[in-house]
Amino acid sequence: MRTTTRRSRWLGLSSAAGFGLVFQQGCGIDPDLILQAAIQFLTETAIFFTDNAVRGLGFV
Repeated sequence: MRTTTRRSRWLGLSSAAGFGLVFQQGCGIDPDLILQAAIQFLTETAIFFTDNAVRGLGFV
């Protein structure tokens, strides 16, 4: 079995499992938690890139 076939199969299975957990009936994830996680991720990413830019310019 080729590696790309194996990788695409695992990606498909994990995607299906993830969507099944998020969109199942009766037990949903609070949208506020998803929003908070997205904002946290974007904030940390912005801090990371800003810190690298400042260090790259030689200010620190």
